[in-house]
Amino acid sequence: MPVVIALAVSTLSLATPAVAEPPRPARSAEPARSAEPVELSLNSSTFASGRKDSDGRLCDFDINPAITEAVVAGNGTGATTQSAMVHTVDGGGGDVSTYDAATSARASSTVTGGVLTRFSFSTRVSNDATFSRGPDSDCASTGRSYSFLRGTATYPRGFLTVRLDVVGGVEGSFQIERGPLDGFSLYADRTAHSESTAYVGDDGGEYVLRLYGAASLDRPEAASDATAATGTVRVVGSFVRLGGATGKARGAARRFVSLPASRACGTNRLRVSVTGKARRAAKIRTLVVRVNGRRAARVRSPRAERTLTIAKPSRARSATVTATITQSNGTQRTVTRSYAPCSG
Repeated sequence: MPVVIALAVSTLSLATPAVAEPPRPARSAEPARSAEPVELSLNSSTFASGRKDSDGRLCDFDINPAITEAVVAGNGTGATTQSAMVHTVDGGGGDVSTYDAATSARASSTVTGGVLTRFSFSTRVSNDATFSRGPDSDCASTGRSYSFLRGTATYPRGFLTVRLDVVGGVEGSFQIERGPLDGFSLYADRTAHSESTAYVGDDGGEYVLRLYGAASLDRPEAASDATAATGTVRVVGSFVRLGGATGKARGAARRFVSLPASRACGTNRLRVSVTGKARRAAKIRTLVVRVNGRRAARVRSPRAERTLTIAKPSRARSATVTATITQSNGTQRTVTRSYAPCSG
């Protein structure tokens, strides 16, 4: 079944409660298993309302329910832009608030083996307001502009890293949960950065993901209160299974040494191979492998296609593996790759 992302844009805000992340017991690696299809969607509308200062009752309401969507099947990008919309809240007694709101958004996903391994969401939101207050004013107004991406995904055991960046006088949020005590959230506003890595997928199950960016304005109570808000929100998430590589191998020694795509969590070992034709390997005088800075193996004149088994990097820690070769002419080259822990 294809993975589908539905994308649209909004000018409404929604509060996202923080969810504490509980401690996780140690777990061993698990075999790959099929996941449920990933479905993400972003709905849109514009919103402004007013409530009476005296008793909190609704005094006016202005909403535009228009929704636009872009659909992405498989690995791809969807985008939508919504032009500026104007909403007026007339609370009577000379109390009138006008909100000019706009937003645009973009989302992308990478799905590997039915698992959402990477997602990104970015939005630009703005809200510009004018206010007038008469002598009988009794209506506090609010106008909001937002883009909201949400959906579900099933994860095997592994680690999800999420980065949230907010620029300008707006707010952004990310939340993933599978129940009141299983998940985590990030929140940032007014030019801030937040980042977190959490263990997910314990015993399987479907997670709900929510991402949003919003520009909110309230009727000012003081001359210094803001009457305009503009900014951007970007959320990027990446998932790696237990023991999986968190990135590509980097370094000039990649021509000579191959670092694997994952640690062998079942045996708690890691295999490093000498690659290339014999004439390439013949240039290697020594090969030294380090795990988290500590030497794990040293081989003189390794032959081509030789494989080293590096025993017992700590299961509960991430592992950074560095292989350094010294060539016959004295030149040293390195290749480095990092791996997730084998337990959560």
